[in-house]
Amino acid sequence: MRRIGVTFRFYSVQGVGCNTSVLKWSDLDGEELKVVLKNLDLTNVLQDMADKSVTQIDALRKPQLIVQLQKHSINTDKLSVAQMKVKLKELIGNSMVSRSETQQTPRVRLSVARLVKLWKEFDSIMEQINSSSDETLETKCRQWAMQFRVVTFDEDVTPYIHALVYHVPQQLIKVRHLKHFCCQGVEKKNHLQNKRYHQGTQKGGRGTLWTKQVMQYENRDMYARLNDYDRTKRHWLSHSNQEEPVYRQIFDENEDL
Repeated sequence: MRRIGVTFRFYSVQGVGCNTSVLKWSDLDGEELKVVLKNLDLTNVLQDMADKSVTQIDALRKPQLIVQLQKHSINTDKLSVAQMKVKLKELIGNSMVSRSETQQTPRVRLSVARLVKLWKEFDSIMEQINSSSDETLETKCRQWAMQFRVVTFDEDVTPYIHALVYHVPQQLIKVRHLKHFCCQGVEKKNHLQNKRYHQGTQKGGRGTLWTKQVMQYENRDMYARLNDYDRTKRHWLSHSNQEEPVYRQIFDENEDL
């Protein structure tokens, strides 16, 4: 990632309601993802998997965690995702879990070469979407989605892929471009408000309204941008260089009284 000029890192955060850490990673914007698609060599990051019938517990989503815990008669109503992962690891004794307990589960190979080819084809589809639309686009999107299900897992099919196949080609015929449907601004807004909730509010403590605090923070920020106000860092002075406060001088003068 450093070689291609994209900032990316993994980091750990404290899990909610548990004493374990949760692995997180940097979010990339649209332009950074384009650079990754064009320049990242996945063979330096991933290796072929000979068996996809087992997976890491940390990679499971909430519905999958619930299914696995229900097999052990565990009530999941009051458990967070992080707590479910910790509980499942304690029950199984390791960090891997079987996708199916039946012997008929096919052992599918995950090929990095096929994965690279898949995302190169996606890059070409995105270039076609941004340049022009024709009758072949819908066919290419469908073929790519079918190949995606073969190369990866069915649970990896997200609503974005559904929209690419069933909605994007039709919308391009109507509006010619997808800028009207870009959600990057909304996602950035959600990221900023989530950050302000955790770093700039009392989170509802002592009867405070965290929604009001977030909006006040945002209003001040917007007012500063509209009026070209820049926040400057206060110049720090050591205590010895600061002038003695007036009340301290008065107190010293009357100390003997």
